[in-house]
Amino acid sequence: MKTATVSISNRMKKTFGSQSFDRGFWSLADQGVVSLGNFLTQIILARHLLKADYGVLALLFGVVIFLNQIHAGSVSYALTIKGAQADPEGLRSMTADSLVLTAGLAAFEMGVVFVASGILHHVYLAAWAILAMLFWQLQETVRRALMAHFRYRDVIWGDAGSYLGQAVVIALLAHFGKLNSGLAFIVVASTSAVACAQQLLMLGVSKPDLHRAREMIRTSWQLGRWVVLTNLFNAFTLMCFPWTLALSRGPQEAASFQAMINVLGVSHPVIMSVGNLIVPAATKARKEAGTGAASFSALRYGSQGGALLLPYFVLLLIRPTQVLSLFYGASSSYAGLGGLLRIFVVAYLFAYVGSVLGGLLNGLERPKSVFVAQLVATCAGLGLGLPLIAGSGLAGASAGLATMNVTRAGISGAYVSSL
Repeated sequence: MKTATVSISNRMKKTFGSQSFDRGFWSLADQGVVSLGNFLTQIILARHLLKADYGVLALLFGVVIFLNQIHAGSVSYALTIKGAQADPEGLRSMTADSLVLTAGLAAFEMGVVFVASGILHHVYLAAWAILAMLFWQLQETVRRALMAHFRYRDVIWGDAGSYLGQAVVIALLAHFGKLNSGLAFIVVASTSAVACAQQLLMLGVSKPDLHRAREMIRTSWQLGRWVVLTNLFNAFTLMCFPWTLALSRGPQEAASFQAMINVLGVSHPVIMSVGNLIVPAATKARKEAGTGAASFSALRYGSQGGALLLPYFVLLLIRPTQVLSLFYGASSSYAGLGGLLRIFVVAYLFAYVGSVLGGLLNGLERPKSVFVAQLVATCAGLGLGLPLIAGSGLAGASAGLATMNVTRAGISGAYVSSL
């Protein structure tokens, strides 16, 4: 018994020692590039577009992200799980088939973008938003394939061109007074397309096969149906708050909601990189050393990320108004949201805990548990938040967001403790 325990310990040290640090560093660096690009893009848009225009743009971006979450569950999750267990040639074949599925899925998602733009009376933005969504999802497919084999050093170059590139171009458009919502979507589409091509060359090109693609659909459904539902409920809830604010109180309230999300966006590199690491790492660890090793890997990555997040969260709790003034200017209407920003910080803290626990459960191929946690959390968040929005506006949306994330973290924790 003692010998077996020592053997497992040695295997865990070998798997999660210096290799863990290397993966964690490059994953964090890559996600830092992605989140910094998104962060700068949103800050520039918020500072240079009229508040109502930025509100509309933020709502349509939210729809695109909602559809990206469907893609993440129906395509990316299966590619991550199966790709982590495949050899390089097998991964290239899976990626080619997944790109076909991505294009097919986007054909059905176009209608959602048209309906959303029609509700907002900005139908002319639909075509550009669809292009941005399509190339964003295609690039995300290829980068997820590279990440399945922990090739973060390769991923980062394309991501830098895509996400930092879009921020630079949008900043130049703003500087010359040419920035508008349509051009913002065109820039996202263009930089995503270039990055997709570059990352595909690094991965290696494989010819799609319709028979394999059909098999991939079945695999994606078997593995990803609960992830799709989880992402749907999560993204739907996050969309409900700003859309309810916009329809009941005007797009300016939706802009204020997004402005606070932007400030918390500084934490996105850590939250997302840790989540991206845990799923394939837990999958590989369970295969090599069992469930205990998978839990150990999740705890290790989660602790590292938490140590990075804590100083920023404390700063936001102590000096929220000053941080908002730094981002948007002291004279901006967003600078007066300091009290509500504290509620967002609490919501994000529990969102991180839920992300770590959910990543572990997904890595252990227990996505149904993650879905149940999200379903209950959605009901709790909307059940409290939507009635409060009617009477309290942005404060109600903040309370609903915090309630959802606290509930999801609690239920996910209960599932993990029962393993």
